[in-house]
Amino acid sequence: MVRDACEANGIPAYLQGDVQIMSTREGKLALAWLRYVNNDHDPWAFVPIMADMDYTPIQIKDAYDNAKKIPSIITQQRAVLYRKRRRITDLLTSLFQFYNLDNDITQAIITTMSTVHRGSLLTISDVIRIIEDDIENESTYPVENFIDDKAVTIMTMHKAKGLEFPIVITPFIDVGTMPGTNHGSGAFYYDRTLGLRCTKEIGHFGEYSKMCDNWRAKLASSVIKPDYSEDRRLMFVALSRAKQYETIICGPNPSRFMQDLSNGDYVPIPDVEHDAGMYVEQLIDAPSIPEYEVRRVKLGVHEILDFSNEDGTSNYEGADEVGGKGMEYGTRIHKIAELMCNGKKVSEDYPEIEEIKKVLDRTADADIRYPEIECGLPLEGTNITLRGVIDLLVLYPDRIEVHDYKTDVSDRFEKEYEIQLSVYAHAVEEFYHKHVDCFIDYVSRGITKQIEILPTEKIVQRALGDAESLNYKN
Repeated sequence: MVRDACEANGIPAYLQGDVQIMSTREGKLALAWLRYVNNDHDPWAFVPIMADMDYTPIQIKDAYDNAKKIPSIITQQRAVLYRKRRRITDLLTSLFQFYNLDNDITQAIITTMSTVHRGSLLTISDVIRIIEDDIENESTYPVENFIDDKAVTIMTMHKAKGLEFPIVITPFIDVGTMPGTNHGSGAFYYDRTLGLRCTKEIGHFGEYSKMCDNWRAKLASSVIKPDYSEDRRLMFVALSRAKQYETIICGPNPSRFMQDLSNGDYVPIPDVEHDAGMYVEQLIDAPSIPEYEVRRVKLGVHEILDFSNEDGTSNYEGADEVGGKGMEYGTRIHKIAELMCNGKKVSEDYPEIEEIKKVLDRTADADIRYPEIECGLPLEGTNITLRGVIDLLVLYPDRIEVHDYKTDVSDRFEKEYEIQLSVYAHAVEEFYHKHVDCFIDYVSRGITKQIEILPTEKIVQRALGDAESLNYKN
């Protein structure tokens, strides 16, 4: 809500913290369009798309009854996305550009899917299932940005702990929000005075039974003053983040915190949208907002790789993986490799395990080994940062090794993997300032190859070409 309001008024704003990105408008649009690309007769796809575009219920009903009445702007966009269905991150990027959406949420969704897609055979059905599960389970993902004094930073009270800002605005100090209403709201709760209480009971109504509130527990809890000590500590954290100015905002129903802090002396804010005529003399011009620096484009390293076939048809990483076992197989192999590096025992009997063990044995004398470590490479002279995950980072006193596990049964994509590992090499070299060697470990073939690290100029050239195809600008 706050981020949307900032964007609507041209105010740059960044989110910080864990966010249910798939439950946002951006996530639900991605889900609807992926369903539509997967099945152009799926009403759970085009109906929410049309509703988001403000088509009338009659128009939506007509399209529901006759798919030929789906607006052409939607069918044409489906054709564009359908051609990119084999590269999920490319598809999502094009989708968000269609809506002119480029914010923290879209970046997080693309980055998340790019990470999941890494080294795996990810289909549209897989992505649909992932998003549906995330929405149902209310899964959160970290949305991190550099705190910038030229933008509004939006975060939870918990996330703000330890930080300070010149100006802090704390909204929603309303009844039921702060303090919250979840005190003792679970099926069971414990109170020092009341003891252990169950808030639910089975009610019997003739032949039927249903779960009901336990009126005894509710009556008992009503005579006990709620313990808001944790909420007060959290409120103190929020208020003490301000160096100079703190503004507290509530709605029509201010909570007891708002009343206590203000002693009842707070200023109502007029509803400018509805009462503009009444308050026209009090309105002031909107503050001028300086032009904000264009945010950096974050691309997954796999987004700049080309897995096209000789006949020009699109392909994607992992297309020639072991026996067509796909996403689950490739993901499991990488997870097993991570467990083995951390000294965990694995009970599975995959043929790749022996090859992974050989890699770990060869690097056993290293100072330290990091499995599954994220890295980023800002490309000089551009606004692009390439991001990826190194399967195994091995640190020696005088050098560093980068290993990437591949389950391919051939080396036909090796030139693309050279670009991938070169990105990792330059990122690691910039951080550690040591010589870096890169290796592709074909664990399904029992082969390890050291690759030549490409100069950054070639990486920039490839990244700029890919960014241009995605309509990114420098």
